[in-house]
Amino acid sequence: MGAVEHRRSPSTWRAAALMMWLLAVVGLAFTVVLEARVRSSRRPGLATDPSEALVYGAALISASTVGLIVAIRRRRHPVGWLFLALSIALAVGGAGDAYALDGAVVGGDSGAGPALALVAGQASFIAWFGLLAAILHLTPTGRPIGARWRRALVVTSVAAGVGLVAKAVQDAQFEPPYTAVRNPWALGSIGSAVNAVAAIAITITVAGLVIAAVSVIARFRRAAGDERRQLRWMASVVIPLPLLVAASSLASIAGFDLVRTIATGGFVALIPIVAGLSVMRYRLYDIDRILSRATAYVLSTLALLGVFTAVTAGLGRALGGLVDDATVPAALATAVTVSAALPVLRALQDQVDRRFDRRRHEAHRLVREHLRKDSPSRSLEATLAVALHDPTLDVAYWLRGPQRWSTADGFTASLQPGDIELSRGGEPVARLRFQEQQVDSRLAKDLATEAVAELDNIRLRAEVSAQLEEVRESRARIVTAQATERHRIERNLHDGAQQRLLALAMHLRAGQLRPDHGISGGLLDHAVEELSIAVRDLRELANGLHPSVLADAGLAGAIDDLAGRTPLTVHVDVDAIRLPPSIEEALWYVACEAVANAVKHSHADNMRIELHVDDGSATLVCADDGVGSADPNGHGLRGIADRTEAVGGRLHITSPAGRGTIIEAVAPCGS
Repeated sequence: MGAVEHRRSPSTWRAAALMMWLLAVVGLAFTVVLEARVRSSRRPGLATDPSEALVYGAALISASTVGLIVAIRRRRHPVGWLFLALSIALAVGGAGDAYALDGAVVGGDSGAGPALALVAGQASFIAWFGLLAAILHLTPTGRPIGARWRRALVVTSVAAGVGLVAKAVQDAQFEPPYTAVRNPWALGSIGSAVNAVAAIAITITVAGLVIAAVSVIARFRRAAGDERRQLRWMASVVIPLPLLVAASSLASIAGFDLVRTIATGGFVALIPIVAGLSVMRYRLYDIDRILSRATAYVLSTLALLGVFTAVTAGLGRALGGLVDDATVPAALATAVTVSAALPVLRALQDQVDRRFDRRRHEAHRLVREHLRKDSPSRSLEATLAVALHDPTLDVAYWLRGPQRWSTADGFTASLQPGDIELSRGGEPVARLRFQEQQVDSRLAKDLATEAVAELDNIRLRAEVSAQLEEVRESRARIVTAQATERHRIERNLHDGAQQRLLALAMHLRAGQLRPDHGISGGLLDHAVEELSIAVRDLRELANGLHPSVLADAGLAGAIDDLAGRTPLTVHVDVDAIRLPPSIEEALWYVACEAVANAVKHSHADNMRIELHVDDGSATLVCADDGVGSADPNGHGLRGIADRTEAVGGRLHITSPAGRGTIIEAVAPCGS
């Protein structure tokens, strides 16, 4: 049973929200119908101004619609229900005035109905202000930001309630065209006290609304992360609230109904929209910069206007006896104002940023101080981490030569999808990685963009560091290869020619120790055979160090000889031209390693070896039709890459899976 009630509960909330919305819409429709009746009476001065009706209708529709959406989607959040209550208060205000106008003024009805409707309509603005104050205090979290603000909300709400009660029993003279209407609930005997209570309550309510707007600014300054994003649009609207309240009050006193309606109704129409965005769709909007820039420009405009006025007045007095025309003081004041415009704007922008978004201001200050120093005490990466309050921040730099991402020390860096990439002149420079849940990505990108020149310098140093690291690694590999080669030669000598020569010496010594037999012809034949085999082993070992075919026939002949000894179908296309010995030897080992890779690992059936000399460089291409997937960092391929780079060349390996391997070596060989 409890589960059934739980499932029905959302429907009950939705029904309640829909009923409140319908009540507000019906009130608006009722007002439109009554206004049409008043207009059809053709009595001059009674119909409501179309601009006032438009502002009123926009405010009611905005409040009711946003309230309905928020109440349905987040039924436990009080702001949606407050907006629905506000829309009903707006409907009561409009419908009450229209009903009194149609009944009491046009129809001449002196009953209590039109009079009470007028009282409700005239007092509805108190409910507007009280509800708006509550909305501002509770957006976007549904709770005030502290105990003092909670007390301010309570005082404002109580004052609004007291003001409504006082207005309901106030014996006040209504303005035209309602001068003949009297409040049937008026307490004339204590009229002065009621008027005083109403005035005090309304004043406290208006002050409470201004305090509520201040609470939004205070909440915005304290907030961080998601809550700050939620408040951005709210702050853009509540900043001018004191001016709108003052304009509404002055317009009401002066009798400018249109100004009063626009100042109050326009604000009421905007608040629901921005509050709904704050509660529901805050992640789509980011206007911190717009707010700070707009505030700075407004303040600088006012300041420059004051400068212009003061300079004009001062010069007018000083030059009054010299010139009769006001053009000269105005021109001089314009020149002074223009010269002061940029410094004033910069100073005000700095102050606004300092107070409006202190975290962003401090972050930019830290980065700018780092960039101004000749010898900063910490790295730029550490400064960015401090500015963004993210100790895990990491920066990777793009190395154009090896075409890879690297740390500032030249080591290979890993990438992630959320990294921010910075470019300069169309070329990637660096990538920033940070905790997206803790850091404002917009601020991170702004700071990195401001420091992109220094990041590019670090990238260049990282590229040099990477090259030095590659040189160190290459030297280490060369030393290792030399040691390995010495061990191989030692092993081959020990296991091959050395053993044969040692065995031959033992045979000869045995023959020498047997004088009765002497050294027979068979022993001599055996000695000659062993010496021949030993010589052959030594020749093969020597050929492994520097093949004799290179000295005799050059690189082209050596490649032909290599192709003839390879158990593959090898197509050879080489230029018969002699190259420097170091170049021939390096390219020879490239060809040998390519053939060995094709036979042992690639399982190829066919191979192509090409050697062409053009424009002072020799290009050797060895391609097979094997399984591919060769590892460029393997022992053999890395070794021939080092050999090629040692003579000033470069090696490029292409080995897609299942499509064979292509090894291309390019080495300078002179003209």
